[in-house]
Amino acid sequence: MSVDVKNLSWKIDNKFIIITSKNCIVDINFLLPDLKSRTKNFLLQNIEKPDDELIFALILKNLSDRQILVNEKLINFIIKRIDRSYSNIFKFIYKIDELSLKKKKAIDFKLIK
Repeated sequence: MSVDVKNLSWKIDNKFIIITSKNCIVDINFLLPDLKSRTKNFLLQNIEKPDDELIFALILKNLSDRQILVNEKLINFIIKRIDRSYSNIFKFIYKIDELSLKKKKAIDFKLIK
């Protein structure tokens, strides 16, 4: 069976793959030379830790998804004390919601501390 390359090319165009790694992809020593050379054409993007504005938005969004309303001062209080990683922000929201439900209390400064 033969494959017509001209007709196949439209099927592979505009396809993308996202690769995440703690190490830069171009620094990985692949065993296949072809793969190593192809990584040089990759578009690279670092994902930095979130700044205060993004943390505020993430906290607000996650709380509103859970139908929890909190004061802006409380969110600013959290921002100054929370670990700046996406996973820890989500874990914090989960834990504070869980605590609030267990204690049957609204989220306030005392609960956050």
